[in-house]
Amino acid sequence: MNRRISLCLILFTSLIYTIISCAPASLFSDYWDKIEPPEFERTTSPDEDSPDAVIVFDLERMLVDLHEWDIVRERHVRIQIFTEAGKEWADVRIPFWHDHIVSEIKAQTILPDGRRIKLEQDDIFEEGTEKKLRYKVFALPGVEDQCIIEYQYKYRTTSLGVVQPKYFQDYLRTEYSKFSMTLPQGFEYNATTRNLPRDYSQPEEIEYDSPYAKNLRRFTWEFYDLAPIKDEPYMYNREDHLFSINMQLVRFVNQYNDITFIEEWEDLNKIVLEEYDSYFRNSGPLEKLLTEIKPLDPAQGIQPRDVFLFVRDELTRSSSYSIWPDPMHDVIKHRQGSRVEKNLLLTALLRQAGFQADPVLIARRSYGKLSLSSPNLNNFNHVIVRLTEGEKLSLLDAGFPYSTYTLMPSDNYSGVGLLVAEGDAMFIQFPTATQPSKRDVLTSCKLHDSGSLTGSFQIKSTGFYASRLRAIYAEIEDAEKFAYDELVDHIPGIIVDSVHLELNLEDMQKSVLSTVHFQIPEYFTPGTDMIYLPTTFFQGFQTNELVSEDRTHAIEFNFAMRLQEIVNLELPPGYEVMEAPKPSSISGPGIFFQKQVKSTGKMVQFIWKHQLVEILQPAEKYKQIRHFYTEAVAADQGVLVIKRKDS
Repeated sequence: MNRRISLCLILFTSLIYTIISCAPASLFSDYWDKIEPPEFERTTSPDEDSPDAVIVFDLERMLVDLHEWDIVRERHVRIQIFTEAGKEWADVRIPFWHDHIVSEIKAQTILPDGRRIKLEQDDIFEEGTEKKLRYKVFALPGVEDQCIIEYQYKYRTTSLGVVQPKYFQDYLRTEYSKFSMTLPQGFEYNATTRNLPRDYSQPEEIEYDSPYAKNLRRFTWEFYDLAPIKDEPYMYNREDHLFSINMQLVRFVNQYNDITFIEEWEDLNKIVLEEYDSYFRNSGPLEKLLTEIKPLDPAQGIQPRDVFLFVRDELTRSSSYSIWPDPMHDVIKHRQGSRVEKNLLLTALLRQAGFQADPVLIARRSYGKLSLSSPNLNNFNHVIVRLTEGEKLSLLDAGFPYSTYTLMPSDNYSGVGLLVAEGDAMFIQFPTATQPSKRDVLTSCKLHDSGSLTGSFQIKSTGFYASRLRAIYAEIEDAEKFAYDELVDHIPGIIVDSVHLELNLEDMQKSVLSTVHFQIPEYFTPGTDMIYLPTTFFQGFQTNELVSEDRTHAIEFNFAMRLQEIVNLELPPGYEVMEAPKPSSISGPGIFFQKQVKSTGKMVQFIWKHQLVEILQPAEKYKQIRHFYTEAVAADQGVLVIKRKDS
């Protein structure tokens, strides 16, 4: 054989070997590609709560690799699809932090006739933001009704101190779920559980040796037939209602090492203090920055509110959502910081100005409830500031551009936080609700013989209503579009004639005032002796969002509020009120609604009031609250009947 042919054969053989070796091997060889006969015998979903698809199984195993000093998680999911709507589950997004590794992705579609359509590696893409959360994204090929899709992947991270929780439930019925955790000898862990199923049992534990390591311990959780958890109205965080296990590695001890990850809350506090150290040990840049702050009252000098406004307004907010900050020097240099970095800088500046301030770790309401049973860094996603002035304690958040000195974003009021300070770990309790946010509307309008309605809304918004309007207007920056999109979008057929806004960006504690002059050309059919008119104008109940008969988790409203509208309606000449809805007064647990209609000659006045005091309601009160909204919606559907006087 000549040398050229020999070399070509060697290269060809090497290429074939490379192609074969690049193809992902099966991580779960006992399950991959193996279909049980019953799976293809059914043509419809066995669960009415999961009609479009079911998770046949969800397998995951986690192990700590001592050689690489990292955590490896391997997962294999199989889903059977029954309907067109179920095909959405063939679009897969695997989230991972930018410095973690997702590899060995393998996926295929198994058709009812037994054919396999494999996912090509070139059809796997990566999305997300650099140095932040990213996604591996792919779509299973050849998906059709009654097919089965399955995919698997490996996830690797060096973050031993932060273990991502395991969620056992999904939007679909999970017929079988198995999770195992393997630890080398010497590792200790804590685990807290949420929303346990009735058949929950402690994990099976076995000790064994492998070809690569001795004295391994494996803990295995195994469950069958887990119900789907759907999104429901007034559910602040769906993950709070999923059956889950939160794990935390505590210690590693052998003949050479004695390493504590997080055993006590003091360990967690120490880790956070070390990460935040640059904000509390360098006073030079802070002293220089303080000279830029102009006090609102020069006679008093710099006050906490002055520092708050400076940090909120003078530093651009970055889009990072990590609780781990960049060094303070970089934040000051670039005049830009994440919400956490801005609040750490606020804390440092307040201290430099002589005030007592401390950072507080919290879990925002949308992130999930904070578990106090065992320390876990995964529980937190934000930092706010506690300011102490004598006996007065205040909580501040300069990380959001429309926060005020006295009002944090509503999502922050989660009720408990961990004070980041030297010494024993200390939790602070704070309210889950503030004073009611208010919206008062004065509606002046006139009916015309032509069938049109003309008038104006004068709207006064305070608290969270005001901050929301400011935030939305900052995105739109067009008064007419703002009025159509945000103020009157719920009113059919309305035409905005003019808009006047007073948003007061200099003092965001003040109310937002909005005046909208409008017309509705086809409000009623003209030329009839009897006219039926709705009795809702700017505010009103349209439907009851609480449609489920029962509910197993709490009702969580956004914030306490008080809404009121007074409508003064002028009738067309020659018309009078024939029939009006009776006064309504409806109460529920921490909730109230009242409506009155008064007629005085050619004028009709509507008074509409709705108040919510208690924002967190247990599931036991669900039926009462559902009944309240059913009655309130019915009362609001009442009509006003007017007729010609000479008819």
